[in-house]
Amino acid sequence: MDDNQLEQAILELVSQPGYQAIKPRAIARRLQLDAEQAKAVKQAVKRLVRQRVLAYDSGHRVRMASTVDRQRGCVVGIFQRTAKGYGFVRPRNGTPGSPGEDIYIPARKTADAATGDLVLVKLGRGGKHEPGPRGQIVEILERQTNRFVGT
Repeated sequence: MDDNQLEQAILELVSQPGYQAIKPRAIARRLQLDAEQAKAVKQAVKRLVRQRVLAYDSGHRVRMASTVDRQRGCVVGIFQRTAKGYGFVRPRNGTPGSPGEDIYIPARKTADAATGDLVLVKLGRGGKHEPGPRGQIVEILERQTNRFVGT
């Protein structure tokens, strides 16, 4: 099983309805992997935690990051910038409102994120005449592009 297949298997397990947070070693047992592959599970979990797809709880048990981040009022998603500088974040695992609802990010709160970047967004309140969720980017988790042209 290669790294991508292993990560996919871990995500399928962790995202199942009724999943209770467990340690990486227990994930390896549930996936019926041998001791050597159990080490690969730990590495895959660490990669997914760095990407904020998964998170550790206080007992170092693994759960979906959206569950943990939502408790802090944060959401992980993909940023899309408009020509005017503001943008929207499409949440990765679930949405803060109705299904398919993007989060508005004002131009001054984009933290220099570029289109396609994986970002962590802190949800905030909109004004009286601003329907839908809005927020600010607090961290760029992964850049879509590593090459930028400029002077």
